Amino acid sequence: MAENQEGETTLPPVDGVEPAYPPYADPTFSMPNEITITAVLDDGTKSTFNVAIEKLPPDAEKPYYGGYRNKQTGIEYHHGSCQTERVAKVYKDVSNLRNRDTQTYSTITKSTQLVREAGTQMKRKDLHLDESQNYSVEAKPYFSSNQLLELQRQKTLVIQCYWRGYIARKLAWKRRDDIYQAYLAREKAKSDVVKEAAAKQKREIERRMNPKSVKDFEILFNELETWRQAEHQKIRDSTASEADKKLLVADLLAKETKLLQTIDKLKAKALKTGKEKRVSKMLDLMSKPKAWEMSKPKAW
Repeated sequence: MAENQEGETTLPPVDGVEPAYPPYADPTFSMPNEITITAVLDDGTKSTFNVAIEKLPPDAEKPYYGGYRNKQTGIEYHHGSCQTERVAKVYKDVSNLRNRDTQTYSTITKSTQLVREAGTQMKRKDLHLDESQNYSVEAKPYFSSNQLLELQRQKTLVIQCYWRGYIARKLAWKRRDDIYQAYLAREKAKSDVVKEAAAKQKREIERRMNPKSVKDFEILFNELETWRQAEHQKIRDSTASEADKKLLVADLLAKETKLLQTIDKLKAKALKTGKEKRVSKMLDLMSKPKAWEMSKPKAW
């Protein structure tokens, strides 16, 4: 080995070729048990000291925890954890974990002097201070508790005004809506009455134009009798002569006869239609599948 001008240990060239490893990463280097250092004392003199090196004996090959290998030079750079001794883990003492002394925290008051006294440095001729970030702070007028109460009272009045206005508008809108809904209900009731009257009139006209039940024909006969009595009363109350009255009665009798014939035709038509419906209903009933009643109230 040799030392260069900077005092670093270097490997001698082999066959004129420089070694592949730098001086600080020579794998063949072995740390000596003692090294000599030169120190400069306070009085300017130099002194030499021998320092003993405590090192671990290489009992086995260093474990490979991964690293990096240069493909061009073949130098391997090992993981840093294999270069240092593993530090044993210190476990927490839990013997007095739930003790009063452990749970009682003792406080100590200490004063600290900051490294930089930024707030106390004053401007001088020979000192340049950066004032670009400086700003002035001025105290505002004193605001007492009475003034705060007065401000809160005023703001409360404003909030109350807005809230009460909102409640009043909401109540007025509800009353307008109630009036409108009542109007709609009345109009709907009137419309329903008119529709029901029109439907009833249509049903009555249909019952008289196409009677089907016994009650329908009874209504026709009763109305015919009422009409005949009214017409006969008109003839009796008239001032016509007896011969004219007889002619009017004969004419009334002819009209009544014709109306009775019309009613008989409608009755015959209704009987025929009713018979067809009964036959059709009976055929539908007979064509249904048979059903037997079981012990439970259910038919199969």
